[in-house]
Amino acid sequence: MSPGRPVLPLLVALALASAADATAATKQECISASERGQRARLDGKLIEAQRELAVCARAECPNVVRHDCGEWLAEVTKLTPTLVVAVKDPQGADVMDARVTLDGVLLAEKPDGKAVPVPAGSHVLRVEHGRLRPSETRVVIREGEKGRVIGVTLEAPEAPVKPSPPRPPREHTTLPWVVAGVGGVAMATGGVLTIVGFGGIPDNCSYGAQQCTPLPNATRAENDKALADAKSATTLAYAGIITMTSGAALLVGGLVWHFVEPTDPRQGLIVVPVARADGGGLSLHARFRP
Repeated sequence: MSPGRPVLPLLVALALASAADATAATKQECISASERGQRARLDGKLIEAQRELAVCARAECPNVVRHDCGEWLAEVTKLTPTLVVAVKDPQGADVMDARVTLDGVLLAEKPDGKAVPVPAGSHVLRVEHGRLRPSETRVVIREGEKGRVIGVTLEAPEAPVKPSPPRPPREHTTLPWVVAGVGGVAMATGGVLTIVGFGGIPDNCSYGAQQCTPLPNATRAENDKALADAKSATTLAYAGIITMTSGAALLVGGLVWHFVEPTDPRQGLIVVPVARADGGGLSLHARFRP
Protein backbone atom coordinates (compact mmCIF):
# COMPACT_ATOMS: atom_id res chain seq x y z
CA MET A 1 0.00 0.00 0.00
CA SER A 2 1.07 3.57 -0.65
CA PRO A 3 1.50 5.85 2.35
CA GLY A 4 -1.39 8.19 1.30
CA ARG A 5 -4.22 5.68 1.21
CA PRO A 6 -5.08 5.49 4.97
CA VAL A 7 -5.78 9.28 4.98
CA LEU A 8 -8.87 9.13 2.73
CA PRO A 9 -11.09 7.06 5.06
CA LEU A 10 -10.16 9.41 7.89
CA LEU A 11 -11.22 12.52 5.96
CA VAL A 12 -14.52 10.91 5.00
CA ALA A 13 -15.18 10.03 8.61
CA LEU A 14 -14.43 13.58 9.75
CA ALA A 15 -16.75 15.04 7.08
CA LEU A 16 -19.59 12.74 8.09
CA ALA A 17 -19.09 13.64 11.73
CA SER A 18 -19.18 17.39 10.94
CA ALA A 19 -22.33 16.96 8.88
CA ALA A 20 -23.96 15.07 11.72
CA ASP A 21 -23.02 17.83 14.19
CA ALA A 22 -24.40 20.52 11.86
CA THR A 23 -27.65 18.61 11.44
CA ALA A 24 -27.98 18.22 15.19
CA ALA A 25 -27.35 21.95 15.70
CA THR A 26 -29.92 22.88 13.06
CA LYS A 27 -32.50 20.54 14.58
CA GLN A 28 -31.99 22.01 18.04
CA GLU A 29 -32.18 25.53 16.65
CA CYS A 30 -35.46 24.71 14.89
CA ILE A 31 -36.99 23.20 18.03
CA SER A 32 -35.95 26.21 20.17
CA ALA A 33 -37.33 28.65 17.61
CA SER A 34 -40.58 26.68 17.52
CA GLU A 35 -40.92 26.85 21.30
CA ARG A 36 -40.18 30.57 21.42
CA GLY A 37 -42.59 31.25 18.58
CA GLN A 38 -45.35 29.33 20.32
CA ARG A 39 -44.90 31.25 23.57
CA ALA A 40 -44.87 34.58 21.73
CA ARG A 41 -48.01 33.62 19.80
CA LEU A 42 -49.87 32.70 22.96
CA ASP A 43 -48.73 35.94 24.64
CA GLY A 44 -50.06 38.00 21.74
CA LYS A 45 -46.58 39.11 20.66
CA LEU A 46 -47.33 38.55 17.00
CA ILE A 47 -44.28 40.22 15.47
CA GLU A 48 -41.89 38.30 17.72
CA ALA A 49 -43.79 35.06 17.02
CA GLN A 50 -43.64 35.74 13.28
CA ARG A 51 -39.87 36.17 13.46
CA GLU A 52 -39.29 32.94 15.43
CA LEU A 53 -41.72 30.84 13.41
CA ALA A 54 -40.03 31.92 10.20
CA VAL A 55 -36.84 30.28 11.56
CA CYS A 56 -38.41 26.89 12.34
CA ALA A 57 -40.36 26.86 9.06
CA ARG A 58 -37.17 26.68 6.97
CA ALA A 59 -36.43 23.69 4.76
CA GLU A 60 -33.46 22.71 6.95
CA CYS A 61 -35.76 21.92 9.88
CA PRO A 62 -37.31 18.51 10.52
CA ASN A 63 -40.53 17.85 8.65
CA VAL A 64 -42.76 17.75 11.72
CA VAL A 65 -41.36 20.99 13.13
CA ARG A 66 -41.39 22.68 9.74
CA HIS A 67 -45.03 21.69 9.12
CA ASP A 68 -46.30 22.97 12.47
CA CYS A 69 -44.26 26.16 12.25
CA GLY A 70 -45.55 26.79 8.74
CA GLU A 71 -49.17 26.58 9.88
CA TRP A 72 -48.55 28.78 12.90
CA LEU A 73 -46.62 31.29 10.79
CA ALA A 74 -49.53 31.60 8.34
CA GLU A 75 -51.93 32.14 11.27
CA VAL A 76 -49.72 34.74 12.94
CA THR A 77 -49.05 36.55 9.65
CA LYS A 78 -52.78 36.82 9.06
CA LEU A 79 -53.35 38.32 12.54
CA THR A 80 -50.39 40.71 12.52
CA PRO A 81 -51.65 44.22 11.64
CA THR A 82 -49.74 46.49 9.27
CA LEU A 83 -49.60 50.26 9.20
CA VAL A 84 -48.84 52.88 6.55
CA VAL A 85 -47.87 56.34 7.85
CA ALA A 86 -48.40 59.21 5.40
CA VAL A 87 -46.63 62.38 6.53
CA LYS A 88 -47.36 65.79 4.97
CA ASP A 89 -46.11 69.31 5.62
CA PRO A 90 -48.38 72.35 6.23
CA GLN A 91 -48.68 72.89 2.45
CA GLY A 92 -49.88 69.30 1.90
CA ALA A 93 -46.66 68.03 0.28
CA ASP A 94 -45.32 64.58 1.21
CA VAL A 95 -42.51 64.52 3.77
CA MET A 96 -40.03 61.77 2.92
CA ASP A 97 -37.44 62.20 5.69
CA ALA A 98 -39.59 62.15 8.83
CA ARG A 99 -38.77 59.93 11.80
CA VAL A 100 -41.69 57.74 12.90
CA THR A 101 -41.76 55.94 16.27
CA LEU A 102 -44.40 53.79 17.95
CA ASP A 103 -44.27 53.96 21.74
CA GLY A 104 -40.71 55.24 21.42
CA VAL A 105 -39.58 52.36 19.17
CA LEU A 106 -38.36 53.36 15.73
CA LEU A 107 -40.86 52.41 13.04
CA ALA A 108 -39.43 54.20 10.00
CA GLU A 109 -36.67 56.72 9.30
CA LYS A 110 -38.07 57.62 5.88
CA PRO A 111 -41.73 56.72 5.29
CA ASP A 112 -41.89 55.24 1.80
CA GLY A 113 -45.56 54.25 1.67
CA LYS A 114 -44.93 50.59 2.48
CA ALA A 115 -46.95 48.77 5.12
CA VAL A 116 -45.02 48.04 8.31
CA PRO A 117 -45.97 45.22 10.75
CA VAL A 118 -46.94 46.65 14.13
CA PRO A 119 -48.21 45.13 17.38
CA ALA A 120 -51.92 45.27 18.08
CA GLY A 121 -53.21 47.44 20.90
CA SER A 122 -53.18 51.09 22.00
CA HIS A 123 -50.07 53.01 21.01
CA VAL A 124 -48.64 56.51 20.71
CA LEU A 125 -47.48 57.33 17.20
CA ARG A 126 -44.91 60.14 17.08
CA VAL A 127 -43.67 61.81 13.91
CA GLU A 128 -40.70 64.18 13.94
CA HIS A 129 -39.10 66.40 11.35
CA GLY A 130 -36.26 68.83 11.94
CA ARG A 131 -37.97 71.98 10.72
CA LEU A 132 -41.56 71.23 11.73
CA ARG A 133 -43.37 70.71 15.02
CA PRO A 134 -43.49 67.06 16.22
CA SER A 135 -46.87 65.34 16.21
CA GLU A 136 -48.14 62.71 18.62
CA THR A 137 -51.26 60.67 17.87
CA ARG A 138 -52.82 57.96 20.03
CA VAL A 139 -54.02 55.06 17.88
CA VAL A 140 -55.72 51.73 18.57
CA ILE A 141 -54.50 49.02 16.16
CA ARG A 142 -56.57 45.85 15.89
CA GLU A 143 -55.48 42.32 15.08
CA GLY A 144 -55.82 41.44 11.42
CA GLU A 145 -55.97 45.11 10.37
CA LYS A 146 -53.94 45.32 7.17
CA GLY A 147 -52.54 48.37 5.42
CA ARG A 148 -54.22 50.90 7.68
CA VAL A 149 -53.23 54.40 6.54
CA ILE A 150 -52.67 57.05 9.19
CA GLY A 151 -52.20 60.56 7.81
CA VAL A 152 -50.15 63.01 9.85
CA THR A 153 -49.82 66.68 8.92
CA LEU A 154 -46.94 68.43 10.63
CA GLU A 155 -47.43 72.06 11.51
CA ALA A 156 -44.98 74.90 11.16
CA PRO A 157 -43.12 75.86 14.34
CA GLU A 158 -44.66 78.59 16.41
CA ALA A 159 -43.07 81.98 15.96
CA PRO A 160 -41.37 83.14 19.16
CA VAL A 161 -43.41 85.70 21.01
CA LYS A 162 -41.41 88.86 21.46
CA PRO A 163 -42.24 90.69 24.67
CA SER A 164 -43.54 94.15 23.97
CA PRO A 165 -41.14 96.86 25.11
CA PRO A 166 -42.26 98.70 28.23
CA ARG A 167 -44.09 101.88 27.47
CA PRO A 168 -42.27 104.99 28.67
CA PRO A 169 -43.85 106.84 31.57
CA ARG A 170 -46.05 109.77 30.69
CA GLU A 171 -45.36 113.31 31.75
CA HIS A 172 -47.80 115.32 33.83
CA THR A 173 -50.22 117.26 31.64
CA THR A 174 -50.71 121.02 31.87
CA LEU A 175 -54.51 120.88 32.06
CA PRO A 176 -54.57 120.49 35.87
CA TRP A 177 -52.54 123.69 36.17
CA VAL A 178 -54.93 125.47 33.80
CA VAL A 179 -57.88 124.39 35.98
CA ALA A 180 -56.03 125.47 39.12
CA GLY A 181 -55.14 128.80 37.48
CA VAL A 182 -58.75 129.46 36.50
CA GLY A 183 -59.75 128.62 40.06
CA GLY A 184 -57.19 131.05 41.45
CA VAL A 185 -58.41 133.86 39.20
CA ALA A 186 -62.01 133.07 40.15
CA MET A 187 -61.09 133.19 43.84
CA ALA A 188 -59.39 136.56 43.44
CA THR A 189 -62.30 137.95 41.41
CA GLY A 190 -64.82 136.63 43.92
CA GLY A 191 -62.83 138.15 46.76
CA VAL A 192 -62.82 141.56 45.10
CA LEU A 193 -66.55 141.37 44.37
CA THR A 194 -67.23 140.36 47.96
CA ILE A 195 -65.17 143.24 49.36
CA VAL A 196 -66.71 145.75 46.96
CA GLY A 197 -70.20 144.44 47.69
CA PHE A 198 -69.89 144.60 51.45
CA GLY A 199 -68.12 147.94 51.16
CA GLY A 200 -70.98 149.37 49.12
CA ILE A 201 -73.60 148.81 51.82
CA PRO A 202 -74.61 152.26 53.21
CA ASP A 203 -73.67 153.05 56.81
CA ASN A 204 -77.30 153.22 57.94
CA CYS A 205 -77.97 149.68 56.65
CA SER A 206 -77.13 146.46 58.54
CA TYR A 207 -76.17 143.34 56.55
CA GLY A 208 -76.86 141.11 59.55
CA ALA A 209 -80.27 142.66 60.29
CA GLN A 210 -81.07 142.99 56.60
CA GLN A 211 -82.63 146.45 57.18
CA CYS A 212 -81.79 150.14 56.91
CA THR A 213 -82.36 152.82 59.56
CA PRO A 214 -83.99 155.95 58.10
CA LEU A 215 -81.56 158.87 57.99
CA PRO A 216 -82.55 161.89 60.01
CA ASN A 217 -83.53 164.89 57.97
CA ALA A 218 -83.53 162.69 54.84
CA THR A 219 -86.30 162.56 52.37
CA ARG A 220 -88.22 159.39 51.57
CA ALA A 221 -86.53 159.20 48.20
CA GLU A 222 -83.10 159.34 49.82
CA ASN A 223 -84.00 156.55 52.26
CA ASP A 224 -85.38 154.42 49.41
CA LYS A 225 -82.16 154.97 47.47
CA ALA A 226 -80.09 153.86 50.46
CA LEU A 227 -82.20 150.69 50.72
CA ALA A 228 -81.77 149.97 46.98
CA ASP A 229 -78.02 150.52 47.23
CA ALA A 230 -77.85 148.12 50.18
CA LYS A 231 -79.71 145.40 48.20
CA SER A 232 -77.49 145.87 45.15
CA ALA A 233 -74.32 145.72 47.23
CA THR A 234 -75.54 142.61 49.05
CA THR A 235 -76.27 140.89 45.70
CA LEU A 236 -72.79 141.78 44.49
CA ALA A 237 -71.28 140.38 47.70
CA TYR A 238 -73.28 137.15 47.27
CA ALA A 239 -72.03 136.81 43.70
CA GLY A 240 -68.50 137.38 44.95
CA ILE A 241 -68.88 134.68 47.59
CA ILE A 242 -70.20 132.18 45.04
CA THR A 243 -67.45 133.04 42.57
CA MET A 244 -64.80 132.77 45.26
CA THR A 245 -66.16 129.41 46.46
CA SER A 246 -66.25 128.00 42.92
CA GLY A 247 -62.74 129.28 42.31
CA ALA A 248 -61.52 127.62 45.48
CA ALA A 249 -63.08 124.33 44.33
CA LEU A 250 -61.39 124.62 40.93
CA LEU A 251 -58.07 125.48 42.52
CA VAL A 252 -58.17 122.55 44.93
CA GLY A 253 -59.44 120.24 42.17
CA GLY A 254 -56.64 121.25 39.80
CA LEU A 255 -53.98 120.68 42.45
CA VAL A 256 -55.42 117.31 43.43
CA TRP A 257 -55.65 116.36 39.75
CA HIS A 258 -51.99 117.19 39.25
CA PHE A 259 -50.76 115.16 42.21
CA VAL A 260 -52.94 112.09 41.60
CA GLU A 261 -52.57 112.10 37.80
CA PRO A 262 -50.92 108.72 36.94
CA THR A 263 -47.79 108.64 34.83
CA ASP A 264 -48.13 104.88 34.28
CA PRO A 265 -49.53 104.44 30.72
CA ARG A 266 -51.68 101.55 31.95
CA GLN A 267 -53.66 103.90 34.15
CA GLY A 268 -55.88 106.82 33.37
CA LEU A 269 -57.73 109.59 35.09
CA ILE A 270 -61.17 110.66 33.95
CA VAL A 271 -62.10 114.24 34.85
CA VAL A 272 -65.78 115.17 34.79
CA PRO A 273 -66.74 118.82 35.37
CA VAL A 274 -69.60 119.31 37.86
CA ALA A 275 -71.80 122.39 37.74
CA ARG A 276 -74.69 123.11 40.09
CA ALA A 277 -76.80 126.11 40.92
CA ASP A 278 -74.95 126.62 44.19
CA GLY A 279 -71.44 125.97 42.87
CA GLY A 280 -69.26 123.73 40.73
CA GLY A 281 -66.12 121.64 40.66
CA LEU A 282 -64.45 118.57 39.17
CA SER A 283 -65.26 114.88 39.60
CA LEU A 284 -62.20 112.59 39.32
CA HIS A 285 -62.43 108.89 38.38
CA ALA A 286 -59.40 106.59 38.19
CA ARG A 287 -59.20 103.89 35.48
CA PHE A 288 -56.71 101.01 35.52
CA ARG A 289 -55.84 98.64 32.67
CA PRO A 290 -53.66 95.51 32.80
